[in-house]
Amino acid sequence: MEKLKLIVDNSEKALNTLYEIIQALEMTDDRNMTSHTYHEELAEQIYKKIKQYYTLMNNLLKTIKKRLETK
Repeated sequence: MEKLKLIVDNSEKALNTLYEIIQALEMTDDRNMTSHTYHEELAEQIYKKIKQYYTLMNNLLKTIKKRLETK
């Protein structure tokens, strides 16, 4: 829950929906699970989520660029 509070407090609405916030948290958890160990089954599960994570991060990048342009 502390991670969620940190992301919500610092996102300034960069992540627009609860779904996007949850996806971002899952992405960081997946990254952390694979950083120091390798389990093929886990890697395959995470690999299947890569397109979703790419979309999330690409949308976040677009939001940040828009905000920078308006400042």
